[in-house]
Amino acid sequence: MAKKIEIHYVTWQESVNPAERISAVGGTFKDRTWQLSLQAAVDAIEHGVYSFFMTMFDTVHDVTVTQLKGKKYLRTSGDVGELHHLLMLPPCPPPAKTKK
Repeated sequence: MAKKIEIHYVTWQESVNPAERISAVGGTFKDRTWQLSLQAAVDAIEHGVYSFFMTMFDTVHDVTVTQLKGKKYLRTSGDVGELHHLLMLPPCPPPAKTKK
């Protein structure tokens, strides 16, 4: 069974093509910050390792994999047309510096 994890952050870039906007997703799970590339998140969903969701205005939206012109990307159950809830999340924080 896939582990259900909430997405809190995204790394995105300007693009007309929705399949090219998000390059990474991240969040906090068990007090640890995590980040996955878009491809790693897609693979995790498709292989049943993780299922992702996000919360927007007290509503939970499941994150799914969809495809546009052969390119896979993430959408939420609440997305309609050009409205992409994931793009409303804050950017992924930079990785924490490790102590030496």
